[in-house]
Amino acid sequence: MAEGRLEDEGWRVRQDGSRFRANVVITALWDEKGVLQGFGKVTRDMSERRAAQQALSERRRLFDHLVQAQETERRRIAWDVHDDSIQAMVAVAMRLELLADRVPEAHSAELRRLDATVREAIGRLRSLTFRLHPPGIDRLGLVEGLVSHLDDVVRCSWGMDYSFDHRLDRAPTPETAITIFRIVQEALLNVHKHARGSRVDVRVTSADGGLLTRVVDD
Repeated sequence: MAEGRLEDEGWRVRQDGSRFRANVVITALWDEKGVLQGFGKVTRDMSERRAAQQALSERRRLFDHLVQAQETERRRIAWDVHDDSIQAMVAVAMRLELLADRVPEAHSAELRRLDATVREAIGRLRSLTFRLHPPGIDRLGLVEGLVSHLDDVVRCSWGMDYSFDHRLDRAPTPETAITIFRIVQEALLNVHKHARGSRVDVRVTSADGGLLTRVVDD
């Protein structure tokens, strides 16, 4: 009360005996001569605000759990496709290549076309596993994961120019990093499929306690 005001928050009891969370402000009251006349007390019921904060925290917890579950399933599918389907198709492609060298020329051309088709399918599956679970996002974090995706996919695979600007106050949580990565990944895919642009600019910045993400094509 050295400054004539005291604020506190804690549990209080209503007249009916029920407890509630309250914010209490006690203010000293002075007259025009500076003589203390008493104290004013204002009590605000914070129950609804506290309940809203708890509900928001619970939604955030459930959202983080959902993100983790999705990424675990994506990782499992990516590994299954890589270790099973892709490896089997690689073996088929190798057999087709060997057979093409051993059969008469009349059949060799057809085998080589089949071999090329299988290898194209392998390439598409590898691209799928990359989209399902990009390497580096868990280990390197958001910025390095986006740089890797922009280099490998946007520039090398799609032939597009890009710029990437990032200004983060701190590294985001793993759940937030994955969510932002997926947002950017989907936006870039839309640019490639629908906008048919030649350049894309990506920006991720800290803003208002969160992250602001912009993906702009030409």
